[in-house]
Amino acid sequence: MKVKTLIPLFAVLLLFAGCGGNAKNKLAGDWSAVANDLSYRMILQSDGTGEMDIGGISFILKYTADAETITFTIDRDVLIDRYTLSPNRKTLFIKNLFDSGVDVHFTRRRLR
Repeated sequence: MKVKTLIPLFAVLLLFAGCGGNAKNKLAGDWSAVANDLSYRMILQSDGTGEMDIGGISFILKYTADAETITFTIDRDVLIDRYTLSPNRKTLFIKNLFDSGVDVHFTRRRLR
């Protein structure tokens, strides 16, 4: 194969390597929200660990994520929520957070 043929092929491979990616890495960051008169702060690390504060009550969590769901593990409780991440990765909508009936719109405070 000629070098001229390999260069475009290599460029296409690099393009696809940057697409998709790990959902945890996309969600990693420092997030905040206000819903139902409660303040929320969620810090998600790319290694699947994190912490959350809801109205002054803080707890440590672990999480996994795929393209549509995020699974939180808090102590021994496992909670699965549906989420939508904006294309610019600055807003995160979690429907029915922790089965509470509350939909929370988080805003990214800063990337991790």
